[in-house]
Amino acid sequence: MIFPMFAVYGIGQSVDGHVVVVRQPSAPAVEVKFPAALSPLQLGLHGRPDLFVFGDPVQVVPNATALLAADTDPPDQGEMLAFGVAPDNGASLVMPLDDGRFVVAAGIFIYINAPEAEEGGQRIQVAGLSAGGVHNVVAISRGGSTIRVLYATRGNGAKHAYLLSFDLGSPPFSTPVDLTAGPQYTATVDWPYVQADKYNWYTGLLPHVMGAFDYCVFRNADRSSDGTSFLFVGVAIGAPFADGGQVKMSGYQVARGSGEASFDTFTAGGTLAGTVLIAQDFVSSPICTSTDMVGAATSINPDDYYFDELVSTLLLSFETPPVPVFWTNMRQAVETV
Repeated sequence: MIFPMFAVYGIGQSVDGHVVVVRQPSAPAVEVKFPAALSPLQLGLHGRPDLFVFGDPVQVVPNATALLAADTDPPDQGEMLAFGVAPDNGASLVMPLDDGRFVVAAGIFIYINAPEAEEGGQRIQVAGLSAGGVHNVVAISRGGSTIRVLYATRGNGAKHAYLLSFDLGSPPFSTPVDLTAGPQYTATVDWPYVQADKYNWYTGLLPHVMGAFDYCVFRNADRSSDGTSFLFVGVAIGAPFADGGQVKMSGYQVARGSGEASFDTFTAGGTLAGTVLIAQDFVSSPICTSTDMVGAATSINPDDYYFDELVSTLLLSFETPPVPVFWTNMRQAVETV
């Protein structure tokens, strides 16, 4: 089972240190952790409880920083943890695996690396990303040993997507993969579907084409010229399901772009006619915002840090998170009474 956690990064203003504030979706109590290295203001990707992962959404350089239980000696708190990914034009997305590695889709390459991997390690090279429009990676799913990666066009032009599948035990490292020879999808739905929720045209496609996944991480395909507008990441948990004539998925997302990050639950689905997405729908509900989380972090002075919604993300755990002390104490008090 995979468990999500919300996380927002803060860079010291009046102090040298920097923090990551973390909370579980089911409880308002937060935990303050201290990253081992200073992160620039970049798009937060999918991390783990012990790693905050981030990457430039335009010039691909995914990195990570370890999360410490206690602060050390800022600002010399250690080094970045690289994924062995060379800079490349294009979007990036990472998906944690339960063995400590990550699937990293970056530009025209897909890596299966652990942090601190040497640059130039084994990787899958994909071709065809410019055929039918400019394609960015938008989703990665895992169902057993099967990995699926979806690339979709951005913007108001062509609505076109490529799907790549491979076995985690035997990735096609040796020969470039031509995406134009594999499954392709289009759509007749409008883009963007609903701007306020940061959904793109392909959202309803995901539960149809990403398999009976255990979990599926995703991001939106579009970005402004400065690479920072209308960005979000999300994770769908559990296999897609039929509901109301559509195939749907549900999980959690981080929506950014309004001055703070909104952490939401969502259910999204669509109708696929052959290889054409002809309708989609979703319901989302806010759980909290980055402002809520910072306000709950009583162990720090929020005025000491600058919190930016562009560096907010979902941390994914493969172990059941501990029950926050607040709720444990409340349960014990109720039992005593």
